[in-house]
Amino acid sequence: MKEKELLAQLEPLHQFEYFCDRLLESEGFTKVALSKRAQDLTVDFLIHPPGKSELWVVQSKLARVYRISQVYQAVHNLVASKKLLQANCGLLIIPFELTPRLSAFIQRYPSIVVWDVNQLNELIEKHRDIAAEFVSLRRKLDLFNQQR
Repeated sequence: MKEKELLAQLEPLHQFEYFCDRLLESEGFTKVALSKRAQDLTVDFLIHPPGKSELWVVQSKLARVYRISQVYQAVHNLVASKKLLQANCGLLIIPFELTPRLSAFIQRYPSIVVWDVNQLNELIEKHRDIAAEFVSLRRKLDLFNQQR
């Protein structure tokens, strides 16, 4: 199965979040327990980068239709969450390619990092075991839903 097909299968949202969680873990990030405040701020994960004590806030976004305004809002949420939680960096994970316009917008926020479909595909290639895990999970969910 091609990587882009895999990304297209990662619905509903919780599957995409779990997929992101697994990729972060495989890349050496350490998760921190989410506080109630972080949950209220729509933060999906709090993490420490490999070998660092910095705190990063993470949002993963998955939707059937993407609007530029959604990405703008997600970046603004990350900036606010980063400030309120006294984090060093914000990471936005999205399963589509950034347009030049979105890239230019995000460059205004040097403490925000974006993993788009290109980075996700590189990570899928690097961590094929995770890709295989999600193909299997998707099949199990499909079978379960057919039996209902």
